[in-house]
Parts: sequence; structure tokens; C-alpha cells
Amino acid sequence: FVGVLLLATAIGWAMAGRVLAPLKRITGTARDVSEQRLDERIPVSGPHDELRELGETLNSMLDRLAESFEAQRRFVANASHELRGPLTVIRSEAEVALANPEPDLAELRGMAESVVHASRRTEALLASLLILARGQRGLTRREPVDLAVTAAEVVEAALPLGAAEGVRITSRLDAAPVEGDGALLERLAANLVENGLRYN
Repeated sequence: FVGVLLLATAIGWAMAGRVLAPLKRITGTARDVSEQRLDERIPVSGPHDELRELGETLNSMLDRLAESFEAQRRFVANASHELRGPLTVIRSEAEVALANPEPDLAELRGMAESVVHASRRTEALLASLLILARGQRGLTRREPVDLAVTAAEVVEAALPLGAAEGVRITSRLDAAPVEGDGALLERLAANLVENGLRYN
């Protein structure tokens, strides 16, 4: 009886270890996963049982988490890049005004108009970026936009930067009516023009 009991205990111990080994691997992988190590995956092998299904489900969840973190990183990078333009305009206008010890009224008024325009662009851009940050639902704001008018405004705003870079900007624009988010379409055109100036 004692021999049978010992043998049964040993067999039960071995079988329990074999059954629990995948759970230990799953627990170890879950412990190793962090925001910086989202590439860790649970090794899935063996028969198609509940443990394998659990491992595959957790791997799928980790894939979605990695995609979400990557999308968040891209959004932060894009937002900082896009906001730099209007903020640079505001700072430049203020610095020019402060550099003149005796600015006249027309100069101050022009500076104020530029700052207000850049502030409105920033507000519209923030609203559009927040729409995109909410997920994959797509744009909720659609309006008729003429890309030619948008591009003309972008080119006009980029003329001082072009002059500073020694690049002459010319445009030939035909009417191009579309429906979409005006602020994002403006940023689309501005990115193309700015890249053209920067890498010409």
C-alpha cells in the first residue's frame, strides 16, 4: 500500500508539473512584459487545449497593445511636429516686435494679426488631432474645401521662409473641390511645402 501510495504521489507530481509548466511560462512572460518590452510573446506549442487557447489569446492581446502604444508614439511625434509651425510663427512675430525699440502702430497691428491667425490655426489643428486620437472611427468633421485655396494660403504663408532659405516658391493652382477636414488638409499642403523648402 505504501509503495502504491508513493508511486501514485510521484506520478501525480510529475503530471501536475507537466500540466502546470505552460501556466508557469505564461506567468513568466506576463511578468516580463512592460511598455518597453511589448515584443515578448508566450511560446505556444502542444495540443490544442485550453492552455494553448489561453496563450494564443494573450499573444493576440499583446499584439493589440503593441499596436496601441506604437500609434500613441506616432501621434505624439506628429502632434509635436505639427504644433511647432504655428508656435514658431508666434514666437518669431513677438521677437521681431520686441527687437524694435520704437515699433509703430502698423507694425504692432501686423504682429497681432499674425499671432491671432497662428493661434486660430493651432486651435483648429488641436481639434483635428484630438479627433484622430479618439480612435479609428474616422473623421467626424467634413466640409467643402477647395484645395487650390488652401494651397494658395499655405504658399503665401511660406513665402518668408522660402526667402530666408533662398528658395523661390511659385504655384499654378486649379480649382480642386473636396470634402474633408479643412485644418488637416491645410497641414497636408503645409507639410509638402515645408518639406520642399527644407530638402530642396
